[in-house]
Amino acid sequence: MAFTYTLCEARESTFSIRGSTSGGLNKVSHTVTQTFKVLTSALTPADVTDVQVGCLSGLPVVNRSTWYSSITGASMPFAVCRSKDVKRNAGNAYLFDVTCTFETGDIEAEQCAVAAPPVNLTDIAPTETAKIGSYDRIIYQDKSEPAKQCFRYDGTKTPFAVDITEKIPTLSIIIEQFEASITYEQMMERSFKINDAAYRTKDAGLWMIGEVQAVEQEVQLQAGPTTCAKVTYPLMLSERYFYAPGVDSSNPANKTIYGHETVVPLVDTMYLDGADVKVNEEKGSVVQGYINANGTKRIPAAAEDERPDYLRFKTLESIDFSSFLQV
Repeated sequence: MAFTYTLCEARESTFSIRGSTSGGLNKVSHTVTQTFKVLTSALTPADVTDVQVGCLSGLPVVNRSTWYSSITGASMPFAVCRSKDVKRNAGNAYLFDVTCTFETGDIEAEQCAVAAPPVNLTDIAPTETAKIGSYDRIIYQDKSEPAKQCFRYDGTKTPFAVDITEKIPTLSIIIEQFEASITYEQMMERSFKINDAAYRTKDAGLWMIGEVQAVEQEVQLQAGPTTCAKVTYPLMLSERYFYAPGVDSSNPANKTIYGHETVVPLVDTMYLDGADVKVNEEKGSVVQGYINANGTKRIPAAAEDERPDYLRFKTLESIDFSSFLQV
């Protein structure tokens, strides 16, 4: 049965901040509770249920609404409603208390409520979360003795069964920002793409956006509540590199940085000799040997040549990050 109601925000509320450390990084989570009074008008108390009250227009929507207080005018756009509890008043069967809990989840720093709702969505500063990872890079010379190769047996030229590697740190950043809207096509167009120009002091091609995600949110602006998209962009920085044969590998300036390109070592058991393709042999056994990009055999002249050169292939499309990323 239909009923009418009056809804207002109560002054009972709580706010808490919890900090933690994970993987050497500080994390902060915020929790806000907000209480509403709902007074209903119905023929009998049985004509209105807790479920009906919990779904009334004007109340926050779980996983969609963000925190805003009509009493104080303060807001926290990244605090999302995660639960809603409805309780019928013991002394008045037509009165209900609705408690909503809002959470930011783990972010890097305190994000206290602003004095007033923002004018535009772009006035809300995006959040960033950074993470350090690593990858294993094959090395060809010993770190203390550059003249000492460490990837194959000297006598037979057979590569080691297990590569000798070094740990290289990597950086990943997750950006969350509010946008007026985003389509599925735009999400696909921005996923698994690299920067076409310098971004965050790094050259073109070194940043890649991973799987773009978006959820619908309701954010309070000064003009009123607006429905928008909270979009998550995972960015991965790749400064993967190799040292070309013949350069001093102890000098970082000699790195060839290929970023997110795909590289193929110029190593083969075959090589091109004029118009003929020949087998690379060492003491009667077929072994891997170095080749040039044109397929001809490359014979190392010095210790710094004892590593492969590489073919490089661009396998990801480039896009303009500045056309949509707000930071």
